[in-house]
Amino acid sequence: MIAESQRSRIAELVAAGPDLLAVETIPNGREAAIFAELLAELPDVEAFVSFCCRDGASLSDGTPIEEAIRSAGRTGRVAAFGVNCTPPQHVASLLEAAQRATELPLLVYPNSGRVWDGDTYTWSGVGVDRLPGELVERWRQLGARAIGGCCGIGPQAIAELARMS
Repeated sequence: MIAESQRSRIAELVAAGPDLLAVETIPNGREAAIFAELLAELPDVEAFVSFCCRDGASLSDGTPIEEAIRSAGRTGRVAAFGVNCTPPQHVASLLEAAQRATELPLLVYPNSGRVWDGDTYTWSGVGVDRLPGELVERWRQLGARAIGGCCGIGPQAIAELARMS
């Protein structure tokens, strides 16, 4: 079902002539494997793949990130791997795990760490409004070649990241 619904979407995107597809916020190992197969069907484009993770080792469904990277990368159509929409406190250990699974470039764009409540359309919990410099530097040391922000990391925080580079 996922493959069929995504196949036509990806084909339309590829028809527009992109240099690179962003296949992001993948929450489970099964989707990672499906996207790898779909990318293999489209030889004229590469993608970066980023995963949404629940902790410092696993995708949202519990699949180890190393397993997901190996699965998504097996067809050779992925140009980089990343972590997005994941609390910042998990990023360093996810980068360490990613390094064990691939030599491809790594990227990160975490969320603020707050939890979204879809029923009330509100964020709750403790989070960050900016990414501390020492954290960003640690991610660079662990191989992150591109660093940004996702949900809750706003324009001022992104501008601050740009000044750090």
